[in-house]
Amino acid sequence: MEVSGRGWGLPDSSWFGQTDPGFGQVRLPLTLNVRKGNFMTTLQATSPFKKIQENSTSSLRKGRSMKRTPSLRGYSNRVDLDMDQEESSKSIAEPGSINLESMYFRGFRSRPLLNAQEELALATRLYQGTANLRSLLAEAIQFTQRLDKHPEVEVFQEELKKFLELNGYSAPIVEEIVECLSDIESFSATCGKAGQKASLRFADIRRSVEEGRVEIEEPKDALVQRNLRLVVDVAKRYLGRGMNFLDLVQEGNIGLMKAAERFDYTRGFKFSTYATWWIRQGITRAVADQSRTIRVPVHTNEASTKIAKTAQRLAQQLDREPTFEEIGQHLEMTGDRVKETIEAFQEPISLDAPSVDGETEIGELIPDLACQSPDEEVSRKSNAQWLNQIFQILTPREQQVIRLRFGIGMDEPWTLEQVGRSMSVTRERIRQIEVVALKKLKESHVKAMLAEIQ
Repeated sequence: MEVSGRGWGLPDSSWFGQTDPGFGQVRLPLTLNVRKGNFMTTLQATSPFKKIQENSTSSLRKGRSMKRTPSLRGYSNRVDLDMDQEESSKSIAEPGSINLESMYFRGFRSRPLLNAQEELALATRLYQGTANLRSLLAEAIQFTQRLDKHPEVEVFQEELKKFLELNGYSAPIVEEIVECLSDIESFSATCGKAGQKASLRFADIRRSVEEGRVEIEEPKDALVQRNLRLVVDVAKRYLGRGMNFLDLVQEGNIGLMKAAERFDYTRGFKFSTYATWWIRQGITRAVADQSRTIRVPVHTNEASTKIAKTAQRLAQQLDREPTFEEIGQHLEMTGDRVKETIEAFQEPISLDAPSVDGETEIGELIPDLACQSPDEEVSRKSNAQWLNQIFQILTPREQQVIRLRFGIGMDEPWTLEQVGRSMSVTRERIRQIEVVALKKLKESHVKAMLAEIQ
């Protein structure tokens, strides 16, 4: 899973969204491993702390009414980046336990920021390692063309070409390349003398890739480790958006690693400038996907942020709560659109939540639309008794025709043709029976009884 190189190689929404089956639905293991050189592998996220439960997504608020009218009251507070939320987001450590969060933030002191020379050296090493890997892949593709045409050879060529077109190489991708070269090596050994010679060369290429992966991973890990505090600075701007602060840092770290994989120092800009876009995009996508029980589209989330800022600014100017139309005029939106956006961010309520009295649950107060209410059931039975008394003036055949034609006691009325088939007579005979029965029911004393039913 990679992103096509466009422009400056900045992230776009397709990489973080649903169109990316490789990343959008996969969570990387969030553990910390230290290997030689004191670098952490980018196969793992750079957050050594455990992901704690999101308190903001809990919507079981006691005593809240089921029907609420959207209001701007308190809505503009979403943009207040109150640092107290950072403190409240940290998990409470038990006595005698190790506070991994504190250890993580204290680790910044041992990893100072890179200066220009150090960043250039790491970026150059990473760029050269990536270029060497590309040259090895190109050489492998040339050797596959020397093999006899075979469906498996074509599959190998397509896989190698896909690897060659990638913008960056993470540890899992390099592992896939090694496995692919190993499969080609085993297959080419069975393709005669020419294949055996090619197999030896594929083995050399595979070993070169395994040895050269260090030249990619170590500078990339160093760039990530020395820019972790940049993620924290960006994550602070998204406090109060429905996600825990440490989870925001975690998502930003994933974006930072993607930036390190794709960084090209020859473009002439600093790594922090390039990485900020990836960090910001990773955090905003995570907020849109994970901050709420019901996912809200990204464009709605962005519109909500604009509405919140505008509502806060207008409230200060007007010294009152602005209307939906006033907000819409400043954002070139209709008042209904503003209202719909605010309604999208109302929190759901659990049916198991207690009601106001505390003795019953909200789910017990919601009527079952598939069942009749007790009043309707009593009324239905009473009407049925009245009809049975009225129908006593009709013959059994007339009663049957009237019930079928008007759907009494049935889901829907029948046509003359349907009634005729059920009674084995013609439709004309059914019409005649119906006319006689209706004439009897139109008598004055019968009409009075029917009026009482209504």
